[in-house]
Amino acid sequence: MRFYPSPTAVEPFSTTAQLFKRKSRKERNKERGVSTLYRSGPRLPLSMSNMNLPEAHNFQPEAEVDHTHGLWGFFPAPGKLLMTPEETEKYGRAWTMEELRKKSWDDLHSLWWICCKERNMISTSRMTLEKTHLGFGEDELKNRDNEVRKTMMSIKKTLIERFYTWQDAVEVAKTDPTVGLEKKNGKLAPLKKQKEKHLDVES
Repeated sequence: MRFYPSPTAVEPFSTTAQLFKRKSRKERNKERGVSTLYRSGPRLPLSMSNMNLPEAHNFQPEAEVDHTHGLWGFFPAPGKLLMTPEETEKYGRAWTMEELRKKSWDDLHSLWWICCKERNMISTSRMTLEKTHLGFGEDELKNRDNEVRKTMMSIKKTLIERFYTWQDAVEVAKTDPTVGLEKKNGKLAPLKKQKEKHLDVES
C-alpha cells in the first residue's frame, strides 16, 4: 500500500508579483506610423537632425506707437517691461508729515497721483515676475510699495489735519466781527464795511 504526500500550497521564491515585472521598451506595434486611411507607412525617415531650426524674422509693426501714451505709466519706461536688479534696489524713503505740511494743495494733489502711478508700475512688475519666475526683485518691490503707501498715508493725515484746522478757523471766525462768512470766488473774505473803516483809521 502506497502513501502519497498531501498536496500543499507552493509559492515562488520571489515575492514580486508577476504584473510588476519589468517590461521591455521594444516597440511591439509593427504598424506604428502606418496611415489608417491608406495603410501605408512613412516613405522618408522621420529624423529631424539634418534640418535647421526655423528662425524668427525681424517683425516690425506697421502701426505707430505713441511713446507718450498714459498706459506706459504701468511700466518703468516706454518699451521696457521690467527694471534691472540695480534699478529695483534704488528707491527713496517715504515723505513725512512735517515735510508735507509745507506743501500746497496742488503739490499734494500732484504727489498723490505720482504715488498712484508708482503703485501701478510696481503691481505690473510684481505680476510679471510671478509669471516669468525670474527669481529676483520680489522683496525689493514689496519694500518699495510699502514706502509709497506710507507717503500716501501721510498725505491723507496731512489733509485731515488741515480740514480740522479749517473747521476750527470757521468757529473762530463766527465770533470775530471783522471776518465775514460770505464767500467770494469760493473763499471766505472779510466784510467790506469793516475793511473800509480799518483803512480810514490807518490813513
